[in-house]
Amino acid sequence: MLTLSDGVTAQGSGEIRVAPDPAGVWRWSGQARVSRPRIRISVTPRGELADPIVGVLAAWGSWQATGSVSPQSGRLNISDGEQRGEVQWRGQTVAADLPGLDLGGLNWRGLSGRLTAQGTVDLASGEGQLPFSVTGLRSPWRVDALNLPLAGDMAGTVSLREGRPNVQAELDLGGDGTASGQATLNVQQQESGLWFGNLAAGLSNQGRRLSANLRSDAAGLTGQVRADGYPLHLLDQTLALSGSAELRGQTFSTDLLVTGVAGEASLSGSGSLGAALPTLVGLTALQDTGESYDLQGTLSRVDMAALDLVPDLTGTLSGELDITEGAGQFVLRSADLNLADEALPSRFEGVRIGEDWRIRGYLGDTNIFAGVSEGVLSGNAELQASRWARWPTPWPARPSPMAA
Repeated sequence: MLTLSDGVTAQGSGEIRVAPDPAGVWRWSGQARVSRPRIRISVTPRGELADPIVGVLAAWGSWQATGSVSPQSGRLNISDGEQRGEVQWRGQTVAADLPGLDLGGLNWRGLSGRLTAQGTVDLASGEGQLPFSVTGLRSPWRVDALNLPLAGDMAGTVSLREGRPNVQAELDLGGDGTASGQATLNVQQQESGLWFGNLAAGLSNQGRRLSANLRSDAAGLTGQVRADGYPLHLLDQTLALSGSAELRGQTFSTDLLVTGVAGEASLSGSGSLGAALPTLVGLTALQDTGESYDLQGTLSRVDMAALDLVPDLTGTLSGELDITEGAGQFVLRSADLNLADEALPSRFEGVRIGEDWRIRGYLGDTNIFAGVSEGVLSGNAELQASRWARWPTPWPARPSPMAA
């Protein structure tokens, strides 16, 4: 027997039992309910132990789903408080009929829009299609760096053809005073399991464009990503992104420049796409050819006062970055860094070993040794007059680096 009771963040009640009937067959009985703000769920199991039928009632805001499910089939009636739809399955056949349900009825963080999905997919025969759309979407999510809200319209179709999935989708996003974006996706899974198709996307903001036109086929990935001064919003700064990245089947080249009132940064490089994007090997025709890639970045006299990251911090920062597959290094330096009228000339050097970084350098009279492993920064700092401030460190302190 399972008994539910109130917890810290949710309320529970009822009990679910499994016991033999007069014929000695074990059966389910009882009812259990769980609720918390905006969400209510109730389940009522019946039937034999190995083949139960569970009555379900779930509510979120004004949305409600009621029906029954079993290991072989199920049927849920779904309502937003006004419109009604249905999702059902039997064996490997799944069908949906959702005729424009109002997402605003979920009462969740300002989400709104109309969801439509109507179609049938038979997993056994490998055939079927499910068209879907969301119109008038408003959501709490946005890509701040691109000034792009997840708001607008989207539509598409998920289908099976001879057992292989096919996805077609179109998006039209944006809002008043923000960037606007359009994207078209058409991809199909091949007999080999690889995904071939096309992606065309573009963003517009303040008269500037960021666009991508990419194709996946037997040759690999081909196409171009291009920016013509597209505004980016990072660290409370408005920057301009210019340049392009060219994909040529199994190789790539890129030349990008980011400029702002504080200075500029550049990134260029070329090499093997399979080495640079290993997660796409096996999903697309990209291959691990054994060749590598090389990326070089520069930071050109960035004005720290204009960045306004730290009050009273002035000076200029420059640096270089060189990344190859499994290795890399960087240097950051400033001869005139100053905090509240205290001179802090600095230099930091980093070496990449696999996915980890080892960093050493100095900030004013303080020698610093650090590392980044699995996203965790650790290290120690040797302060002036032999005073120490320590972070947890996974390796012995190193000799002080030589000043530039």
